[in-house]
Amino acid sequence: MADPGSQPPGIDVGMRVEVSGNLGYVRYVGQTSFSTGRWVGVELDLPRGKNGGVVEGKRYFDCRAMHGVFVRPPQARIIVDGVAPTGAQPEPAGRAASRPSSVSSRSQLSAGSRTLVPSRPSSVRTTIASPTAATGASRLTKPAARRAGTDSTPDSPGSARRIKVAPQSARDDDHHLAERSRSSTPPTSANLQQPQNQLLLQQQQLQLQRQQEAMLAEEESKRLTMEEALIQEELEQEEELAQKEQQQEQQGFAPLPASASGGTPSTQSQQGNNAQRTEAVVPLKEYEELKIKLRILETKRTEDRERIRDAEKAKEESEQFLNIRTKLQAKLTEMQQELRDSKRSLKESQTEKEAFENKYNDVLDSMEVTLLDKEMAEERAENLQHEVNMLREKVDEMHVDLNVFQQEDGK
Repeated sequence: MADPGSQPPGIDVGMRVEVSGNLGYVRYVGQTSFSTGRWVGVELDLPRGKNGGVVEGKRYFDCRAMHGVFVRPPQARIIVDGVAPTGAQPEPAGRAASRPSSVSSRSQLSAGSRTLVPSRPSSVRTTIASPTAATGASRLTKPAARRAGTDSTPDSPGSARRIKVAPQSARDDDHHLAERSRSSTPPTSANLQQPQNQLLLQQQQLQLQRQQEAMLAEEESKRLTMEEALIQEELEQEEELAQKEQQQEQQGFAPLPASASGGTPSTQSQQGNNAQRTEAVVPLKEYEELKIKLRILETKRTEDRERIRDAEKAKEESEQFLNIRTKLQAKLTEMQQELRDSKRSLKESQTEKEAFENKYNDVLDSMEVTLLDKEMAEERAENLQHEVNMLREKVDEMHVDLNVFQQEDGK
C-alpha cells in the first residue's frame, strides 16, 4: 500500500505541473488542516478547479475563483519546461489561515456588481416656462458659458488653431463633469431647499412691489382728487369773474348823473369806454391761462389713468406668478416624495444584494467542503481497491500454496 505522505522528488512551489489533463502552477506544498498527509495546491490556467485557494475558511494560496485545486503529490505530473510567473509567489500557511474565504468572493462580487448598480443623477430638476425659471436657467448657464468662452477665446489674433481645438476641450470638460455627476452622491435636503428659498425671496419681492404699487395708486388717486378740486375751484372763480364782468358791463352802460361829473357828456363817455376796455382785457388773459392749465391737467389725468392701467396689469401678472409659484411648490413636493421613494428602494436593493452575497458565499463554502469530501472518498476508494487487489493476489498465492501442499500430501 502506498504511503500518502510520500511525494515525487523535486516537486516545489512555482513548478509547472499537469493535474488530470489540466495545466497549472504549484502554489502550495505541505500539510493541511482538512486532511492528514501532504497536499499540493495547484493554480490551474483554466477555471476547471474546485476552489480559490481557500478550504474550510483557511487560505493556503491566492488565485482566482474555481482556478485552485488540491491533489496528492503522486497525482501532480511535473512538466520540465514549465516556469512559474514572476508576479505569483507562495504564501505561508500560518499567515494565510487568518484570511476568511468570504473575502475573496465578496471582493469579486462587489467588483462585478459595481457595474450593475446605476449611478444617481446629480440633479433632478425640471424647467418650467416662467420668468423665474428662465432667469434661474440663465444664471446656471452663465458659468458654463464663461468656461467655454475662456477655453475658446484665443490669446492673440494669430492663434486660429486654438479656436479649432476649443470644442474638443469643451467636450472634455463636459465629459469630466458627467463623470463627476455619475460619481456624486444623491442630492441632499440642502440642495432641495435652494428652490424653496428662491421662491420665498421672489414672493417677498412681489409683495413689496404690490405694496409700492398700491401706495402709488393711492397717491395718484389723492392727487387726482386734489386736482379735480382745484379745477372746480378755478371754474367757480371763472364763473364769478364772468358774473362780475357782466355786472360791470351793465353798470358801464347805465347813464351817469350830470352832477357826478363837471365835464361834457362826450368826455365822460370816452372815459367810461376806456375803463370798460381795461377791465375786460384782464379777465380774458386769466381765462386763457386757466384754459391752458386745464388742458395740462387733462393731459396729466390721462397719463395718470394709463399709469393706473399699468398698475392693474402688473397686479394681474403678480397674481399669475403666485399661481405659478403654487404649481411649482406642488411639483417640488412631488419630486421630494419621489426622491424619498427612490432612496428607500435603493436601500432595500442594497440589503437584498448583501443577503444574496452572503447566501452565495455560504453556497461556495458548502460546495468546497463537499468537493473535498468527494476527493477524500475517491482517494479512500482507490486505496481500498488497491488493498483489495493486493488481498486477491495474496489469496491467489495461498490457493497456489494450498494446491501444492495438497499434491504433496497426495503423494
